[in-house]
Amino acid sequence: MDHHLLAIRVFNRVVETGGFTRAADSLGMPKATVTKLIQNLEDHLQTKLFQRTTRSVSVTREGECYYQNTVKWLADLEQMEGCLTESQNSPQGVLRIDTGSGTARQLLLPALPGFLERYPQIQIDLSIGDRVCMEPGIPDLNSAQTRAGIYNLDPAVRFWATPPVHGCLRETVIHPAAFTFKLPDNVSFAEGAMVEPLAIGMQAATKAGIKPGDIALVIGAGPIGVVTALAALAGGCSDVIICDLFDEKLAVAASYEGLHAVNIKTGDLAGKVAALTSGNGADVVFECSGAKPAIATLAEHAAPGATAVLVGMPIDAAPLDIVAAQAKEITFKTIFRYANMYPRTLRLLSSGKLRVQPLISQTYKFSDSVAAFERAAAGHASDIKIMLEME
Repeated sequence: MDHHLLAIRVFNRVVETGGFTRAADSLGMPKATVTKLIQNLEDHLQTKLFQRTTRSVSVTREGECYYQNTVKWLADLEQMEGCLTESQNSPQGVLRIDTGSGTARQLLLPALPGFLERYPQIQIDLSIGDRVCMEPGIPDLNSAQTRAGIYNLDPAVRFWATPPVHGCLRETVIHPAAFTFKLPDNVSFAEGAMVEPLAIGMQAATKAGIKPGDIALVIGAGPIGVVTALAALAGGCSDVIICDLFDEKLAVAASYEGLHAVNIKTGDLAGKVAALTSGNGADVVFECSGAKPAIATLAEHAAPGATAVLVGMPIDAAPLDIVAAQAKEITFKTIFRYANMYPRTLRLLSSGKLRVQPLISQTYKFSDSVAAFERAAAGHASDIKIMLEME
């Protein structure tokens, strides 16, 4: 301890005990040391602090004034020292936690009150981690297909919704960072959940090699057909004709500017194609229904030199009029899922050029999952996408 500080402490003890001997005893110090410290303090202050006689010691007026000031100062000093000692024994500071919303809601938030009561010196800085969407197909990163950039064709790919992986209905999941994508701030979770089907449409539009001003025909107005039509518009088509058997699905498609909905039973598909293309036929045809009759007559509405992209998957082998396709030199392309489409899709969603809210037919809480699956299984003609929302 600093000698000057020690002298002040000894001085205060002499005042409080009323004598050098009693002060020395309470401090466990020799009386000579106490006497010497007080003399050094008086020399430093150039002031007499005590009146000494052989029988008594009394505080001078200057000593009393000095005591009143130092006693408060020593009390403050001891309080500061106590705080420092306590801080060494009790954790303190800022604890930053970055986690997902589910973990925060179910684990961290309920435990916080007890934690803060136990460690009052800790300040919690809790923030929700990145909102992400995940590409559900995980390939072998060392396969020839993956190295070639066509990882969707890797025979070893494990896809969440394909046996032996029966979906991913859980609140937490471990997933490769390479197939996990941060959602832009202006893209909602619901929109993020639509990235997967949109990626199929983006793959189809990319494979089609769309040129600005092309006119496309999409056969099938199911979820994949509608998102393919939207991707074709975003890719540069001036107009997209979309056809189906159900007016309810076509009504959703018709709500988008640039999409022309036609019921193939009650409407005039050939007339609509001819009207928009000056009788030349569609520059690009996307077959998204997987229906055998549609595939068989695919060349009927295509322009000479058109590109046809097979998106839908028929259950059984489907016939195709090869001669009709040859006569128009139609280029056929196929897609299987997608590769490297998530970043492009997210950028389009963020830009506002892809609006997916009209495609979300109904949202269910996770606790109502059974009802959601029952509705999906019912196959309502007006339904495009059914969403599950974590609570």
